[in-house]
Amino acid sequence: MRLFTAEEARVVDHKTEEEYELPLGYLMENAGRAVADLVRHKEDIRLQCGITFFCGVGNNGGDALVAARHLLEASIPVQVIVFGNKSNMTPLFKQQYKILQHLRNQLLPVDEETSTSTGKEKGLSVDPITNTIQMSEEES
Repeated sequence: MRLFTAEEARVVDHKTEEEYELPLGYLMENAGRAVADLVRHKEDIRLQCGITFFCGVGNNGGDALVAARHLLEASIPVQVIVFGNKSNMTPLFKQQYKILQHLRNQLLPVDEETSTSTGKEKGLSVDPITNTIQMSEEES
């Protein structure tokens, strides 16, 4: 599988939207659902501990918020840690952020200058910034 840089992903998104007339929100919904489906099919008891998403405030972060929403709807505990300044949120990220706020999800903003997490993450961690998925070693 080929991984794209952020700029390459923007070009692909723009081309898909222009040439195929697929709105970015539709692409975001499908990407987030695919991540949620992948996570949901992990047969590991640690999923009951919950899933932590680390994301920025751009459209990739929006994909993570969609995945978090789908997992919440499947009754899987989710925590989202957002890195970045609210003034830099893309419109699609902001839309997904508001949806999660209405679902009473735990959104944990993190100061973009310190970029530190709470240290309370357990279960499965999904980081779309570095494209990693990690299981915690501890059972809680």
